[in-house]
Amino acid sequence: MKKYFCFLAWICMILPAYSQYWGERVTEQSFEQSDLYFTSYYLNTFGLHRYREVSVGLVEDPFLNLYLNPAKLPVLTEGNLIHLDFRGDRTSATIADDYYIHPLWDMSQYHAPIYIDPRWYNTTRRDPEPVFSLGFLTYLKDPKNQKLFLGGTYQLIYKQENFYSMPSWIFYNRYGYDVFGNQVGGFNYPVQDRYSGKDEMNHQGHLISAFLGSRINTKLTLGVSMNGVLQSRDGIYQNLQSDEYGSTNDSDWRSLNEIQREQNYHHLDLAVGMDYQVHSNFAIGSKLGYLNGHADQLYQTGYFSEYSYQDRIVPENNGNSFNDSQTRQNWDQDGKNWYGSVNLSKILKDQNQINFYYRYTSSEIDPTNQSQIRDTSFYESSWRGDTLIYESRYQSGLHDHRTGSGDKQIDWHQALLNFRFKLNRTSNLSLGFYYAHKTSIIQSTEPVIVTLFSDHQSNSPYDWNHYLYEDKILDWKYNSKEWSIQIPLIFDFQLNRQWSFTVGINKILRNWEIEEVTVAYFHTRQRLENDSLKTENNFAERYTNPPQKISEDFTDLISKIEVDISPRFQFQLLINPEFEETFRIAQWWLVFRTSL
Repeated sequence: MKKYFCFLAWICMILPAYSQYWGERVTEQSFEQSDLYFTSYYLNTFGLHRYREVSVGLVEDPFLNLYLNPAKLPVLTEGNLIHLDFRGDRTSATIADDYYIHPLWDMSQYHAPIYIDPRWYNTTRRDPEPVFSLGFLTYLKDPKNQKLFLGGTYQLIYKQENFYSMPSWIFYNRYGYDVFGNQVGGFNYPVQDRYSGKDEMNHQGHLISAFLGSRINTKLTLGVSMNGVLQSRDGIYQNLQSDEYGSTNDSDWRSLNEIQREQNYHHLDLAVGMDYQVHSNFAIGSKLGYLNGHADQLYQTGYFSEYSYQDRIVPENNGNSFNDSQTRQNWDQDGKNWYGSVNLSKILKDQNQINFYYRYTSSEIDPTNQSQIRDTSFYESSWRGDTLIYESRYQSGLHDHRTGSGDKQIDWHQALLNFRFKLNRTSNLSLGFYYAHKTSIIQSTEPVIVTLFSDHQSNSPYDWNHYLYEDKILDWKYNSKEWSIQIPLIFDFQLNRQWSFTVGINKILRNWEIEEVTVAYFHTRQRLENDSLKTENNFAERYTNPPQKISEDFTDLISKIEVDISPRFQFQLLINPEFEETFRIAQWWLVFRTSL
């Protein structure tokens, strides 16, 4: 008898990936956000890490001013400007990455995260920095009069990295557990890789913008802008394993694990702007825009494994196991943004200046999704004991089919007040106060049909029989209120005619208040536990997460070295240092600017 249970334990150890299943988690929760999705693109020339939100309106730069208002035509001493920069990716995880980007681990060693940060469903993932950024600004016809303006930018994103997993799922394979979460074995069989396939994630993106402006008279300028994004992210993880010795020993096993993900996004964004010089030291402007975009994502997994054992001396000692698991999920989102802004600028005495802008964005996104999950597992074994032959048979299955739809509403308020002081002939100070408030409401309705069963039969007292059938509708509601206060200071020092130095510091405070609830409306639920059948009809269950309040604060430092090599050629080096246990350069940008 002892030998039989030892063999049964071995079978459980080599059983393929049994599953963990969260039936009340909707498919929409697994959609992966990106900071490019349904957001206006612009060439942010001062967007190092925690400065990207405050750079517009704080830093005097022609590309940033054109995003603020396409009617804020630049002053170009030579009538044109060409910008080229190369950017290094940040070498540490951003705030969002800390919460939900995980490398793909062997699931035999991986346990599902008990806690998923609620910001995951709304906080974006930062895409890689562009390989290069190119921009040009020029005045047509008569550059000296600077009346008719044309500009454009282009950025290329291209990066390959290792495949990463997601923390929010309905189902995942896990060794030693059946579809009900019952433990049927505690260890994984020893793995000897005979072939390892792919492990890669590819990012590509093309980001463009164009500007056209005209100076109507000495007081009024008009401008239009367009920006577009084409972005894709796809990856595959594939691992094939097999028994090193094949059929030359008592056992034979093989397994294949494959995960694929494809994501595509595009948008077109149009805006018009007006800037009016009320008098020599006061100007007011406004901007109105509309963005229309589409995102689609595909996620599919496949797992197959089989194992067989045949004792060459005692034929009655044998065992076989089999597992086949398939998941296919896809998402589609159509979104549109309406936005508007007002900007003010006033020149004070002693060449000091005060600037202000307010921007409001309203987003409406219509998500739809589909999901199909199937898992089948089986094993049988026999073992000759002292007086009996012990036999065991186990099978488990899962089928989950669902479709979902809903809506996502975002209201975003942003405002920045900026003071620019000329401290003396060689130094300036720019002080800003930035406030943003974002309300996000997501609602998703998802009809679900699910069947699960687990059955174990043997000539021992350790048998069970479980069955679950559910016909239900999941209604998920998510409400997030986020606000941010940032106080940036930037000091500029003109060392001599060619060299200048900039140092900046930004204090950031963020706060989230998140509420989340799921209601399951059951048409039918049937449960079978060891021959006891229970049927329930027309009832509902509510799953409410406790309200979450999260706050964080950061202090970030940057520096910039600028060299005027000639009157027409300029070089800049931007550095984002960090002082943790040791000093290090977390990110760098290299910028070249020239006039023709």
